[in-house]
Amino acid sequence: MKKFIVLLLGVLSIIYLLNPGAGLFEFIPDHLPLIGNLDEALAMALLLVCLQHFGIKMPEIFRRKQDRTKAGIKSCLTTFKEGSVTATAKQRFSNELPSALKNLAQLTAALQDRQLVVFLDFDGTLTPIVDRPELAEISSDMRESVRRLGQCCTLAIVSGRDLVDVRAKVGIDEVFYAGSHGFHIAGPAGFGHELQQGSQYLPALDKAERALLRQLRSIAGAQVERKKFAVAIHFRRVAKEQVAALTAVVDGVLADSEGLRKTGGKMIFELRPDIDWDKGKALNWLLEKLQLDKRSVLPLYIGDDLTDEDAFRELQQHGFGILVRDEVRPSLARYALESVDEVQTFLKRLATQFE
Repeated sequence: MKKFIVLLLGVLSIIYLLNPGAGLFEFIPDHLPLIGNLDEALAMALLLVCLQHFGIKMPEIFRRKQDRTKAGIKSCLTTFKEGSVTATAKQRFSNELPSALKNLAQLTAALQDRQLVVFLDFDGTLTPIVDRPELAEISSDMRESVRRLGQCCTLAIVSGRDLVDVRAKVGIDEVFYAGSHGFHIAGPAGFGHELQQGSQYLPALDKAERALLRQLRSIAGAQVERKKFAVAIHFRRVAKEQVAALTAVVDGVLADSEGLRKTGGKMIFELRPDIDWDKGKALNWLLEKLQLDKRSVLPLYIGDDLTDEDAFRELQQHGFGILVRDEVRPSLARYALESVDEVQTFLKRLATQFE
């Protein structure tokens, strides 16, 4: 009976506050000075008491909502500050991505009345990852698969390797190349571009290279690889207990190197010019220069490393990113392939669709 009376008082309070009678039954007319809204205040107080009787505390609800809002804002700001790709809702863990091979029909359906452009990473995509980068070799079958697809559509190799290096290893003159994460780009018929901003950082890279060679001599397995626009530090052959010491050396050299930044990948650190330029920016630059930045074009990018996520991000709205996965991690790719062998199979089947 008590609950019924409390419920009735609550309902009457709500009706009075809503005042459907347009002021016809107000106890205290609103036009009276000072006390004109006293009746509404009392009705609100009565409503809060009734709600509290049923265990509903309005101030607590508002406080929790405010706390959730603050937490969400803090999380977004932290993500933005750290430059993490987790800022997008389209990111998924790599083991959740559907197979590009099993969904090839869906991919080809999206290509109806559209022009395909293919971008391929090199290490871990066209050739397996090896202990020493100079030992990586593309198989003759993979080279032929890339050549065959390149005859059907515009195709570019986008790599962290120097342009001269990746061009020599792939060995196909008819495709485009973006070396050093896009700092140096070349293609058929003398097509080429070098990011001029990068040249001013060459002295800093020279200095960092000398320091790294000197300070990493005592760490067995550490390999310093100089590229024109970067210094790579490979630690795939370094003992686990030595990785922390290697990281400390790299961070120390970075702190003493003006204008450089550190990026990471699969068992590798790189010191690069601190410029807003990456594989994604290089991809967009190529599309624009080749007049392929239009809705009638569908870009597709296949890669395996963290640096390829920049390209996946750029293709979120107007293309497809395909991750060659070998670990569980967040990715912005749309689909996945399991290995270099699957990449070759995918390229062959894709070429078949256009021949």
